Amino acid sequence: MPFNIDKDPTTIKRYKEYWQRFICYCSRVLEEEEECGIQFLTNQKEILNKLWEMAETKEVNEDVMDSMVLKVSALFIMHSDYAQQKSALVHFFGILGYDVRTKRWRQPNVHSDPSGYTILHSCVDIEICIAIG
Repeated sequence: MPFNIDKDPTTIKRYKEYWQRFICYCSRVLEEEEECGIQFLTNQKEILNKLWEMAETKEVNEDVMDSMVLKVSALFIMHSDYAQQKSALVHFFGILGYDVRTKRWRQPNVHSDPSGYTILHSCVDIEICIAIG
């Protein structure tokens, strides 16, 4: 089996935290696409805008919000390499690999946490959840 799901609670918690960071990052840079260098597909942007609007209201339906987060997550994971816009997820991987303190890119063998493999593994877990759910 090419991918084995690590069921260790600390690993699953870390995956969730990375994914939460990614969704929060996308929400924060939604109106600053050009300045940040991130690109969203139209359907991704629409759902992120709706999530932002829901978060600003006092009456939040968590089930609807969860469903929208799952939908936009699936859209990010299934973003085609051939789409005109670059993947926001790939953009985020790049951000995780940049060391703001030293203003340099981390060497692949130096930083294992967070690593592309960890987040890729997280994406596979999310894909499995989408397929099951």
